[in-house]
Amino acid sequence: MLEIRPTHLKPAREFVGKYHRHNIPPVGGKFAISCFEGERLCGVAICGRPTARKLDDGATLEIYRNCTDGTRNACTKLYGACVRIARDMGYKKVITYTLESENGASLRAANFTFAGSAGGIAWTGTRRRDYYVSPEEPPSASTVNIKSHERSYSIMFSKKKTECRVCGYRFTPERENIYTAEEPRSMADMLTKAPTRFSAVDCPVCGCQIALAIRAPRIDFPAIVERHDADAEETEGGEDEDR
Repeated sequence: MLEIRPTHLKPAREFVGKYHRHNIPPVGGKFAISCFEGERLCGVAICGRPTARKLDDGATLEIYRNCTDGTRNACTKLYGACVRIARDMGYKKVITYTLESENGASLRAANFTFAGSAGGIAWTGTRRRDYYVSPEEPPSASTVNIKSHERSYSIMFSKKKTECRVCGYRFTPERENIYTAEEPRSMADMLTKAPTRFSAVDCPVCGCQIALAIRAPRIDFPAIVERHDADAEETEGGEDEDR
């Protein structure tokens, strides 16, 4: 079973230097993640600011390298994890590059769309033909828009988020973590007033209780009707006995 784990840039760059077919390790990056099959490292991904100056708008993240040792589905899992992390960090777009000879199956599986052929000058204003091991094969660009990704997976991303008033953390409550709580009452209120119950969830960061919605008391009308019918039958039976 494949599992995504955090990692540092240094071991991720070392893995890229050992296993990547045509690219050298990137100089830096914002973060890196790893993919494990059991306890065996089978892939890494390194992300950072776009290398293209015009795309560096503060809302775009580039996947510099997605490198695996050939483990099945590891590449797609890393792409999907990068997109989810980018969405949670507030990015609007994720871009990456592949060679023209690559079919992009893993990118399409992660909801990336083909954006056209790429290739041009570097930040220095010159072409870096020595950057790729296969410079005669221009890379192609693939991009994924976070909004369209949300529309494709509306069940996953369209859930309303709850904000903790204590620490400010925003999260989506899971069904299994929601429970029913009751407002504390005095002894007098316990004798005269119905309890106020509400759905609640605990903040995963600070642990504070967050009230979601007040739960109105449930009234089971069929049960009431059946009870009245039973009372009527007892009354009729009693009258027959009296007669």
